[in-house]
Amino acid sequence: SDMLEEAFHFGTKLNVQSCLGTETPLSKPIYTEKNEKNQNYTTQDYYEGMFTRLMKRIPSLSWYWIWTPEGWEWSKVNSSNPVFTNAIDDLAAAMAAKKKLGYNVSFSTNGWVVGPLPDRTIFDQVLPTDWDAITSIDLNTGHNPVDPAYEKIIRHNKWDIPWMEDDPTLTQSQLWVNRTLQHMDDAKKYGCNGLLGIHWRTRATSPQISAMAQKSWNPTLNSFEF
Repeated sequence: SDMLEEAFHFGTKLNVQSCLGTETPLSKPIYTEKNEKNQNYTTQDYYEGMFTRLMKRIPSLSWYWIWTPEGWEWSKVNSSNPVFTNAIDDLAAAMAAKKKLGYNVSFSTNGWVVGPLPDRTIFDQVLPTDWDAITSIDLNTGHNPVDPAYEKIIRHNKWDIPWMEDDPTLTQSQLWVNRTLQHMDDAKKYGCNGLLGIHWRTRATSPQISAMAQKSWNPTLNSFEF
């Protein structure tokens, strides 16, 4: 933990925003001690505990994002499904813990989809406006286009996350410069105001990363100019 704390602190010196997170709903012990009121600890209690530790050990943390399950990419989870309502309750508990502690960190959703089927925009509809951002990695490890549902998200900041490489083929070269530039254009077309790239390796994905960095300053950049 000391090494991570030092890494986050060093990033702050370089004006790098940092992020940590968990998956929703938050996993809790099946059996736990009672609190001082002889009641079981709630989800909010656990978030308060985590946030208190983060405030002490990594005070420079900029974002806390909460990931939705990978299965939401292909399964239909309507607004009355317990899978979805449990997630919403979980996000509400995290927000309540943040407010109670006065924790100065921004919140974002993330996951394999911007929202569950059949309505990918459901988070934009049900989350309060003080929830800071709605984000997701692109579908099918980046082989699908940017989800057009982003265009209908109007109440929150929205960030798209193109894949610089996909995890099933990390042992081979992956050159996705054209796809990266196309996904950046699509994200802009849908009104996204943030963009991140997901990757594991650095040198192997440097063409995509460089293209993303340059296009951020030159929106008309294409692969022939790169």
